[in-house]
Amino acid sequence: MSMHGLPAFHAMGMLHSCWLVGCGLTVTIFKPSSPATTPNPDSIIQGLMDSKSDTIMCPPSLVEAWALNPHHVASLKKLENIFFGGGPLNQQVGDALVDQGVPICTIYGSSETGEVTRDWDYFKFSKQIKVDLDAHLGISELVVIPHPAHAPCVFNSKRGDVDVYATGDLLIPHPDKTGLWKVFGRVDDQIMHSNGEKTNPGPLENILNQDPLVRSSVMFGRGKFNAGVLIDPAPEHIFDPVHSTLLVEFRNKIWPTIQRMNDYAPQQSRLFKEMILVASPSKPFTYTAKGNPRRQAMINSYEPEITALYAAVDETSQSHVDPPTSWSDSDSLDFVRTIVSNVMNQPIGDTDDLFQHGCDSLQATWIRNSLMQALRRSTQSNMRLVSANVVYEHPSVLALATFACQFALPVTRNGHKESTIKIEEMLEMAKVYSQDFPKHHPSVATPGKDVVMITGTTGGFGSVLLAELVACKDVIRVFAVNRKDPSGATLSDRQMAALERQGLEPVITTSQKVILVEADVMRFDMGLSSDVLESIRSSVTHIIHNAWRVDFNLALQSFEPHVKGLRNLIDLALSSPHANPPRLLFTSSVGVLSQCKTFGPAKESPTEPEVAVGSGYSESKWVSERLLEVAAIETPLKPTIIRMGQICGGPNGFWNPKEWLPSLIRSGVHLKCLPSSEQLVEWIPSAVAAKAVTEMRCSSAQIVHLAHPRPVLWSDLFEAFSDTLNIPLVPFAEWLARLERSREALTTASAEEEAKAIRNNPALQLILFFRGVYSKEATGLPSLSLDEAKKASETLRDDNLCPLSVADVELWVSCWRRTGSLPQDELKAE
Repeated sequence: MSMHGLPAFHAMGMLHSCWLVGCGLTVTIFKPSSPATTPNPDSIIQGLMDSKSDTIMCPPSLVEAWALNPHHVASLKKLENIFFGGGPLNQQVGDALVDQGVPICTIYGSSETGEVTRDWDYFKFSKQIKVDLDAHLGISELVVIPHPAHAPCVFNSKRGDVDVYATGDLLIPHPDKTGLWKVFGRVDDQIMHSNGEKTNPGPLENILNQDPLVRSSVMFGRGKFNAGVLIDPAPEHIFDPVHSTLLVEFRNKIWPTIQRMNDYAPQQSRLFKEMILVASPSKPFTYTAKGNPRRQAMINSYEPEITALYAAVDETSQSHVDPPTSWSDSDSLDFVRTIVSNVMNQPIGDTDDLFQHGCDSLQATWIRNSLMQALRRSTQSNMRLVSANVVYEHPSVLALATFACQFALPVTRNGHKESTIKIEEMLEMAKVYSQDFPKHHPSVATPGKDVVMITGTTGGFGSVLLAELVACKDVIRVFAVNRKDPSGATLSDRQMAALERQGLEPVITTSQKVILVEADVMRFDMGLSSDVLESIRSSVTHIIHNAWRVDFNLALQSFEPHVKGLRNLIDLALSSPHANPPRLLFTSSVGVLSQCKTFGPAKESPTEPEVAVGSGYSESKWVSERLLEVAAIETPLKPTIIRMGQICGGPNGFWNPKEWLPSLIRSGVHLKCLPSSEQLVEWIPSAVAAKAVTEMRCSSAQIVHLAHPRPVLWSDLFEAFSDTLNIPLVPFAEWLARLERSREALTTASAEEEAKAIRNNPALQLILFFRGVYSKEATGLPSLSLDEAKKASETLRDDNLCPLSVADVELWVSCWRRTGSLPQDELKAE
């Protein structure tokens, strides 16, 4: 075995000494000489060939270097095995070598545990070692547990009362073959961004390092909103990055490789051109014995440049794009097309919704910064008037260009009030989707047992509703329909995780009643094969449409695909061969009553569009209600609209920390006060709500309200929050004023500072929502009539149904603490 490419001081050197004695292995190294032979890819493979070794053990960097030389590849094909370890081998390089007949395989182990096993790309563990890994979690840290036949030399952690060795290596399971694992990266290499997302740099750097202009790269961005990369150019391409022209040329030359890397990377890890930092000849990279860059040493060395880079990006996003010569309609449109195209890196139509094309908060921030920079450079407009949510409020190229034009040249659209314009948009969208309903052609009797199709079961309420339907004796089958996950996680794993979060048994997923279906209801055929679609069409008796995006920052236009999805489900129901089309239950929102001025309980009846004007979310729910009202008039479909009130914690107290109430509580910790109010609270636990919806599937009511029939005072619950968290109550107006002041303090903040502030004070993202809550706090929110709901649900009629209490508050807080949404010691944490 050739050892020309490994240092003898490493643990592998000791292991080979054991092999010499125990296995009769012959090890070859460079022959003694003065000066000593310098190890490099050429000298090592020459030593391998001269010694006539039939195997070699080496780091992956050598394999990647040899793969570039056809003569070296021809030599490698003659070997029995090429073992590499100490890091990942580039996937494309490995696959190409295997295709050419090169016998490569990975060897995985550490100085503290010894060699574990070997294979190419994926590997399995020896039976002589006991490990702690959970395939259901996806990415897991490898933890080695003492075993009678093998124990680590070092213990650095505990599992219960057992001393273990946590390797710091992250592994992912094979998608198909149980027991096979692949190295994903290192725990200490993971880059935690300021928004809580993570970047795993290893695979991305491997892609970038394939570029012939790049010797190596190190990604950075810990504590920052987005990632950047520090590049060490290949020796023949070294230049001084202080020369801006050369820097721009270098960035442009490697940009196709960056784009290929971005195609592979998750959203939060994608690089913008401005985030490419090039190493200076006066501050060269340093490397380990394995040929890897010293990651932390290089990040520390370039800390001033990295800090300056983020500061420059905060100030001048896409500064290379000149503002338009005028802010006319056409010039504004051309400019916005350019900045959106640069950020999104894909074709976007002028009227396409950016968020339906995958635009995330980071990209929205870059688009906003670029627009603000151009407006600041070319107009005298007050930039403070540009909303932090401007991209969410104007989510297409055309809408954003119209905003820019009107902001630079202020005019009012036809002199109309904004609310009037919104009403017109709501009516127009409802009109578009309530035309030309298909005819219903019954051919068979309606089955006696219920088959339910439900959307959105991987969400919080959806998972609880799925469990309730499975428990229902009259339901013989449930089609649980959800969209594909962009990360590639299986629907089964996602469903089990959703159930576990709510404290429910994940085995519900494997019930004979449940059929998991990955589909896209926004497509007319749901993206399903004809056989699966026909199975659903011919058997379903009830459709519960629960899936809907919850984001109070988005405009109505961003929800149009969801309205289209509802129309597709209406058409699906009308295509049923049953004598009666499936009953369609739609989970709407009491938000459609946000502008209700009634003094009595709000009725369970249709309402006018002006009552729902506010957020795009509530407006989209009104459009959907109107669509169902027209369908009920013009077709045999008999839908039931369930206006959902506030759903609170799950069976185990889980309440999504991104919702408004958990955000309010987390911000209350940051602001050191909580708001008091004399409002009534009609929040209903998800388990109770799910049981009620299951019962409502048999109702003939057109509209029902789902809220707690025994409301309690806000003050009662918030006194419990105050006592539990040791935070004082203040009038709602004072709490909102503190929130407003904390927002004003961010006027001059960088994107990084703003992201950090929002993480600690998440109510900032919902400030418009809380302003609305306060305005209604002064006038009083209408209570909800539950007459029809109680007729439809035995659960809501139950005199033994308990109102919310201190125990519920303590359960929610306990869950938020357990999941890290609230610090364990709230006051000291700030």
